[in-house]
Amino acid sequence: MNFRLAAAAIFASAALLAAPSAQAEWKPSGPINLTIGFGPGGSTDTMGRLIAANIE
Repeated sequence: MNFRLAAAAIFASAALLAAPSAQAEWKPSGPINLTIGFGPGGSTDTMGRLIAANIE
């Protein structure tokens, strides 16, 4: 049973990698709000600030 699961996972991964990626250029019409659902000073806040700096 594990072999079938592993084979299915490998097949699915290969199919996703082989599929053409349809990426379109998207530009927002206004500002994007990034909401972090945790308090300031934690690791989630720090990661959110790093992401916000990269996407601005």
